[in-house]
Amino acid sequence: MNGWLHLVQRATGEALPLDRPPRPEWVRSAALVLDTAADTGGLPVDEVVTRRAWLSEALARHGLRPEDFAPSLRADDVVRACLALAGVTPAEAAGTPEDLKAELTAWREVVPVLP
Repeated sequence: MNGWLHLVQRATGEALPLDRPPRPEWVRSAALVLDTAADTGGLPVDEVVTRRAWLSEALARHGLRPEDFAPSLRADDVVRACLALAGVTPAEAAGTPEDLKAELTAWREVVPVLP
């Protein structure tokens, strides 16, 4: 895992330098490393999902379309993977404020009695 993590960190660092706009060739490399790590089991799923989300969000912040760099950075797919990682369905995520308030109230009743 350390080798994969090193590759991902290097590629994403080069893709999104702090003092310059994103570098397309490194963005594509970062996405390819993440895709390969996911396909081979080289990194845990949560590591791949969160790094794809970070990369996708950073590109969007720069006004770029993440899916233009790699299909695996498509916003809808990245969001679905993040929701799945959190154990939340898209319907639950789209819940109304009233639904969320009711769920929070229910948790407030449960938490004090947990061991």
